[in-house]
Amino acid sequence: MIFADPKLGPLIRQDAERARNEFLALVALRIPADGTLGIVVFDAMRDPRPTTETGRTGRTYERGLHVIFARESADDWIREHIQNHADPTLLTIVTSDREIEEWQRLFEKPRDEE
Repeated sequence: MIFADPKLGPLIRQDAERARNEFLALVALRIPADGTLGIVVFDAMRDPRPTTETGRTGRTYERGLHVIFARESADDWIREHIQNHADPTLLTIVTSDREIEEWQRLFEKPRDEE
C-alpha cells in the first residue's frame, strides 16, 4: 500500500523508515477509538535489520495499532492470520494485493448465513 501512495511511494525508496512511520501515522488516524486492534504487517525480508514476529522493537502505536515485521512475507503472515483466526469474518483486511483479497473471501460467511 505504501508503494501505491503518491507521496509515500517515492519516499520509501529514499527513506524506508520515514515512509513506514508516516504510513503508520495515517493508519492510526483511521482506527476506531472503540478498542479495535489495528495491525500493520511489513515484509521484514526486505528490511536489512533483524526480523522477529512482533517487530524489530515490539512497538505499539497509539489507538491500538500494532506493527509486525513478518519473518516470512507479509502476504504469508496475513494468510496465516486469516486462516488461524477464531472468526476470520471479524477481520477487516486492507490491501492492494488481489491474492490476499481472494484468500480472505475463502473465509467469509456465505450471504445466506448473515
